[in-house]
Amino acid sequence: MWDAFFKVQEKYNSHPQNTLASFLNAAGQIGGADETRRITAFQTILVAAFVLVLLSAAWRSVRAGDRLDLFITLYLLAFWLFSLSVVDNGFGLYRHQAMPLPGVLLLRHVRPAAATLSSSSSRCSRS
Repeated sequence: MWDAFFKVQEKYNSHPQNTLASFLNAAGQIGGADETRRITAFQTILVAAFVLVLLSAAWRSVRAGDRLDLFITLYLLAFWLFSLSVVDNGFGLYRHQAMPLPGVLLLRHVRPAAATLSSSSSRCSRS
């Protein structure tokens, strides 16, 4: 029973693959002729940016020992990487990319862009 997921995925021609290769394959089709693949490529890049922003924002909280943020961060990483490692040649990727959505709870650590820009510009003007 433990391999039931993979047995079902075999019927859809899905199999475990290299996560980085899967990401590069999906993102690399942004300039292709097929509109569905271009949209999926854009979504793949957008989700990757979302994950990277959330991970960098939560880093300080996780290092301080916040267990909830650690759990959310691990969940985010596990499900994002899993979605990239089990795809059927890119066609099902758009369905899998909603799995890191609970990472939105880490948004509370993201400073607004205006605050970041103003604080960095004020530091530059003081020096």
